[in-house]
Amino acid sequence: MAEVFRAFGLRLGAVIWLLVGLWVIGLVAAPVAGLVARSLVTIETKPIEAGLELRRIADDLAAARRDWERAADPERRAELDRRIRLLTERERWTMRQGGEPSVEPSLTNHAALAGAPGRALLGSLGLALLTTALTLVVCWPVAWAAALASRRARLPLLLVATVLPYGLLEPLRLHAWDLVLGPLGAGFGSTGSLLPAMVHTGAILMILPIFVALRGLDPRSIETARDLGASHARIHARIVLPQAAPGLAVGAAATFAVSFGSLAVPWIMTHGQGDGFTLLLWQRIAATAGEGIAAAHAVAAATAALLGAVLLMRLLGVRLRDLLPRRDRP
Repeated sequence: MAEVFRAFGLRLGAVIWLLVGLWVIGLVAAPVAGLVARSLVTIETKPIEAGLELRRIADDLAAARRDWERAADPERRAELDRRIRLLTERERWTMRQGGEPSVEPSLTNHAALAGAPGRALLGSLGLALLTTALTLVVCWPVAWAAALASRRARLPLLLVATVLPYGLLEPLRLHAWDLVLGPLGAGFGSTGSLLPAMVHTGAILMILPIFVALRGLDPRSIETARDLGASHARIHARIVLPQAAPGLAVGAAATFAVSFGSLAVPWIMTHGQGDGFTLLLWQRIAATAGEGIAAAHAVAAATAALLGAVLLMRLLGVRLRDLLPRRDRP
């Protein structure tokens, strides 16, 4: 924190930390805390009978008050006063007994994940892992070629050709894949048409981090290793991959998270008939009576995505502090 104030001054540093705090609280902590809290309680809405009773009492109160205003006899007014007090007490008692929703701690919403939702969650995790692996296989040669061309004139052309398809709106790209691989095209099944579209969607998230990591690679070290007789496989294993590991970790984690949480890709490619976890979650959210269940599904999905991203980083031998610049590492 002190470094920010030294670099930008007191006022601008305070503004920067205020924006960071708003980001962390408003976009991370508050939504997650709200979902967790909502998933751990059950809310019982007021019964229909209580609602009807309250409506009858309100009608009787209104009628008694009108009669009181019209009555001229003091005894009649006293009788109506007693009736109004009794109806008011009855209204309060009815609201206490069943007129207001009751909130109780419960794990019922999370128990609803057992069965079909749990199987859908595991299936979506497997599909996201497969998508991440295929995306890495497809994107590694492109990122490697871009890194080799980083000091040549063809680099801008290569980067533009890589990023240009993402200038189209995502529904248009997915519709194009559906025309090629769907029933009107090659006729692949739902999974066969879904995987290429998901790889295409996550490719930009994989290429750019790897490219940025490989730009710091000194080509002279590769030339020296080649002059000493090292094979291409050995050069990649000993020199290239350690340099690219942070970019690989970031790209794999981002691709996995986006693939796991994608809604548009499975919705369009399966025409809304898929059995993925995100489609099931959307159906829970759309159901007005399933707010707690939808929150439990969302918490499970966020936890699975976070654990999957951390696992991928550990498999690649990268820790969070390895992503920092060397001068900032502890």
